[in-house]
Amino acid sequence: MTYRWGPVPPREAVMSLLDPQGYFYYQTPGTLEKGLAAEAEKVIRAQVEFSLRLGLHPTHLDAHENTLYERPDFFQALLKVAQEYHVPIRAPPAGVRDHRFAVRAFSARIQAGEFVAAA
Repeated sequence: MTYRWGPVPPREAVMSLLDPQGYFYYQTPGTLEKGLAAEAEKVIRAQVEFSLRLGLHPTHLDAHENTLYERPDFFQALLKVAQEYHVPIRAPPAGVRDHRFAVRAFSARIQAGEFVAAA
């Protein structure tokens, strides 16, 4: 049996990210084709806030099977939440299909002084 992940926020708030059974798509293409970046941001934010309510402080944000690196609007949602909560993101791996925009966007924001490397 394969475990299926559901969202932290109410399903009704993030329907574009869910398959007909109400779980996240089993594979990335479904999310990339149907997902809305605003809903991805809701999920990212809800996961961070849930962790904080449990007394856990995330060490970094991950792009869930690299899905958030595959579309510029998804990546911007990830960066936005990371910046608001002062949590680093895992760098896009070289194997991501089109991670170049993510690396460029992240590098540009670092150069603009929006992110400061941890000492």
